[in-house]
Amino acid sequence: MNYNFITPEFDLKCDRRAASLVSMLRSRDRVYITDSPDEIKGIDSPIVILPFFISDARAASLLEAIPDKSPVFGGHEGTASRDVINRKGLLYTDILNEETFCRENALITAEAAMSLIINATDTTLHSMRIAVFGYGRIGQRLTRMLLSVGASVRVFTSDPEELELARTRGISACHLWQRDKMSDFGALVNTVPLKHVVDAETLEALSPDVYILDLASGENNVNWGKMHSLSLKGERGGSLPQRISPVSAALAVKNAIFRHLS
Repeated sequence: MNYNFITPEFDLKCDRRAASLVSMLRSRDRVYITDSPDEIKGIDSPIVILPFFISDARAASLLEAIPDKSPVFGGHEGTASRDVINRKGLLYTDILNEETFCRENALITAEAAMSLIINATDTTLHSMRIAVFGYGRIGQRLTRMLLSVGASVRVFTSDPEELELARTRGISACHLWQRDKMSDFGALVNTVPLKHVVDAETLEALSPDVYILDLASGENNVNWGKMHSLSLKGERGGSLPQRISPVSAALAVKNAIFRHLS
């Protein structure tokens, strides 16, 4: 069976995951890249794929043009989009809430994070001391990968279950705010979406050669102003899968879509 997919227009250079996904889908199905209501209304049995970072207004406008009860795939829909989905009875799947996709995405993110650490530091990962804030999907994957290449990892988490799990696995772990000997770390990776979880006091305690990588959602998990005033190296790792491994990221999305269509 062949499908008719619709996805809104996007910048091929900026969204390499979307570009890779379109290429994969076109190997056997039709893909229409359009926002035009007139074009959309002429497409038989459409299946809509919304980019994860599309604006709510733009997504809602596209959804208004498709037939009732059409399948739609996206991530974290906004209020306007949700209203259209409910009113038209659209069959909406939030890929970002699908467990298998989340595990695959965590793997891609963790691998990409390792490449950033390697590029940003002047020593090997082997024997490097690395602090990992949070022990959810990404934190667990990243910790496992780092340990496999000989890094010395310490996990910081405020979740009692995560803390117990890490310790059960033989991993050095402590409470999120138990931050002694922070100057020993060559890198700090944050996966906790909490304002200034990497606060001024923590930054002051770090080594001047440390590399800070924020993988959590949100823009203020790290006190960036303080970090820059201390001349520390750091960056936000937003959208790492599409930035570093767009083909693998696209395959994870494609697999999620066809799990629901099959």
